[in-house]
Amino acid sequence: VERWARWLSAPDVDCIVATESDRIVGFVTLCPTRDEDAAADMAEMPTLYVHPEYWRHGIGSVLCAASVERARDRGFRSLSLWVLDMNTRARRFYDAFGFEPDGATKVDEGTRERLLAHRYVLSLTESG
Repeated sequence: VERWARWLSAPDVDCIVATESDRIVGFVTLCPTRDEDAAADMAEMPTLYVHPEYWRHGIGSVLCAASVERARDRGFRSLSLWVLDMNTRARRFYDAFGFEPDGATKVDEGTRERLLAHRYVLSLTESG
């Protein structure tokens, strides 16, 4: 809780929350990229979470679209995210949304098993 409170209070982090009947059912966060090899005008979407009871209700798409619009409003030209190799459901979602893997991979240090993650990127410019 302390880590999240500290992170979400940072002035460059946005959090958009989806609710139903005063219950949080999903959220997405947005910040400038934390990747050293990325352009300065790239945003990052570190989290997109929807409670499993609300999967396939369009909430993830609405949250992702809101994050894209917020990134554009903040002047970013592209939006990146990291997704675990084994998370085929999420990879299909991001593919359908228009994100594309850019070839960058890393070991996700936040996983005990040291799982492989791929970076996906979406252009935010009109020409794509």
